[in-house]
Amino acid sequence: MPRDIIHEVTKEDIIWASGHFLCENLPSDWDEWEDEKVDQFLEDNAWEYFQYADPKFIWEQIESLAWSMRYYIGGKK
Repeated sequence: MPRDIIHEVTKEDIIWASGHFLCENLPSDWDEWEDEKVDQFLEDNAWEYFQYADPKFIWEQIESLAWSMRYYIGGKK
């Protein structure tokens, strides 16, 4: 992928994307939490479809959607 079309994902992108996989969006301070606390939040708030999924898998889905959205809108913040 050419470097000029790679865009940085923002904290807000991650929060927005989390709402597609969780019953409650990640809070605004999620990036200050320890990994274990993030994992617990993902487990506790996973949609029914993801309720037995590993938190790392849920995180990958959130991050992938955030990157896709950022790429789609062209890096606008």
